[in-house]
Amino acid sequence: MEYQSDEVVVVVGIQGTGKTTWAKWLSLKVANELDEPIFAIDPNGDMTELPGDHVPHDYEDGLMLLQKAFEEGNKVLLIDEADLYFRQSTAPLQGITYQIAHLGRHRGLFRIFVVRRAADLHKDVYSQSTHIVSFRQFYNNDIKRLIEVMGEAALQAKDLPDYNYIIYDTRTHEVVRGSPIHYVPPKRKRRWFKWF
Repeated sequence: MEYQSDEVVVVVGIQGTGKTTWAKWLSLKVANELDEPIFAIDPNGDMTELPGDHVPHDYEDGLMLLQKAFEEGNKVLLIDEADLYFRQSTAPLQGITYQIAHLGRHRGLFRIFVVRRAADLHKDVYSQSTHIVSFRQFYNNDIKRLIEVMGEAALQAKDLPDYNYIIYDTRTHEVVRGSPIHYVPPKRKRRWFKWF
């Protein structure tokens, strides 16, 4: 995968298949290549080793971090459990969630959205995505959502072994199958994001 500062990567997969580890690896790789800091929304405390600004599971603090990332621009924005902020509904995204999904590229935000269930992420995020990375998915609603955005390639997600994935490029429609990565966490500790 070649990276540009305005990419949108959606990472989906059931618990324990490797999606969060892969998202951490990607965020570090992109942050180093683009020389940009990482802002992470980390509700489960899974990203303690990443450098940069983080918020724990606090919805309002997460919204403030999204706002700060959008205002400052030029960041790698990693949103774990992204459906907490970008949940699928019939209503359109509004406010900062709309700005991040639709206008983040104009602010130089490399956005990584991580969710367990593909069907739970708002369709506007998929519409802006440049890559969809799918680890195993097996619920019918999740496969249907992936088929909507990836076509028949989504059917491969049903049988993926743990830590294996497919990458779908939404611009070229190319599908690449990936195998487990070797992730070595950095030694640097995170800084919790605070507004005071």
